[in-house]
Amino acid sequence: MIRDGIINALLLGYRGLPGVAFLAPWQQPVEQSFVAPLWTLSIEFYGSMVVLGLCWCARRSRALWWSVVLLGAIFAIRSAYICFFVGHLLAAFHRAEKPAPERKLLPVFFIVSGIFLCVLAEVWQPEWLRRLCADPTYLLFPGQFAPMQQKTFGAILVLLGIIDLEVARRFLSRPWLVSRSQLSFPVYLIHWPILFGPAAALFLLLNGVFGIELARIGAIVVGIGLAFACNTFFLGVDRRALELSRGLRRRLAGAPLEMPGVASVGANRIVPAE
Repeated sequence: MIRDGIINALLLGYRGLPGVAFLAPWQQPVEQSFVAPLWTLSIEFYGSMVVLGLCWCARRSRALWWSVVLLGAIFAIRSAYICFFVGHLLAAFHRAEKPAPERKLLPVFFIVSGIFLCVLAEVWQPEWLRRLCADPTYLLFPGQFAPMQQKTFGAILVLLGIIDLEVARRFLSRPWLVSRSQLSFPVYLIHWPILFGPAAALFLLLNGVFGIELARIGAIVVGIGLAFACNTFFLGVDRRALELSRGLRRRLAGAPLEMPGVASVGANRIVPAE
């Protein structure tokens, strides 16, 4: 249970699934997992390390940063890690803070195209993408299954469209949405024990009384309610952790930060805030 819940889920991943290739000798088949993972926690962990490394390069040299970003993005082009390079670039150049472009059709086209690619991935993928993901070359990071990678590209297009669409910006900037966005990460961290604990137990209980459809709806509703109720406690833990990490970062840097969590662009170099 300890290996599967911590080491496999966070660090190693599973054999046969997208992950860090050189870890394969230590990976177990996903069929042996105690609880099959529903999300890519190990990819998110290593992706965060990638962003941290990019920030380190940015503090040293703009040329070094550009080289690592471009070569890294090419290396990760057929994996989920491409998302971290795209997100880092968007943050580094303050794309969401700049005025939205006047052309409204282009961001709408990005959103529609991204959704279309995600839906179409279930039944069709272009031949070049299937070949790219299946190619055994060591020059690129091991590829995801073609449908997953097509959804990855579709999600990137949707993100780009939302960032550049003024109506989406205004909606997402509403105070009540901004305040509730702080609940996102605590919910993400605590939903696993709720999903596989009380929500699963309730599903089994209701299934024997009302059938699978009503049991599913009841478990979903109760699970969501419990997640938001529990994160009221965890939100304080999350805020305290952020305060500690930012305080440590300031002491290591020897100076206050400009904007926590956002990289700033200077005349000669890119200086990541955190």
